[in-house]
Amino acid sequence: MPAASVIPPVLAELAGKRAFVTGGGAGIGRAIATALTRQGVAVAIGDLDPDAARKAAEEIGGGAAAVTVDVRRRDSVEAAFATVLEALGGCDILIANAGVSTMQHALDLTDEEWDFNFSVNARGVF
Repeated sequence: MPAASVIPPVLAELAGKRAFVTGGGAGIGRAIATALTRQGVAVAIGDLDPDAARKAAEEIGGGAAAVTVDVRRRDSVEAAFATVLEALGGCDILIANAGVSTMQHALDLTDEEWDFNFSVNARGVF
């Protein structure tokens, strides 16, 4: 049986699309970027850590582009998206995956930690 015939139809329809995955330098975002690349999607990996984005793009391959983005800042998101459009020639799919977690009880968070978590996890998806 040819490999293409075992790919679910929805995933097969992704081939040739272009995607921007925020938080793609590690964890779930990286796994999403890897899965999309395997389905023939051109991927731009966005991350706050430029080294993580670059390393993920290199390891994923498939022409993945690395993009530095701070989803807390509108100007950073706009600049990153312009980079994605230039690198991929467009964007068909946006995976707003960036997220953080400070591993402590919420009542023990400093104001700065709370603001960082809230800005990335709530505001960052907009």
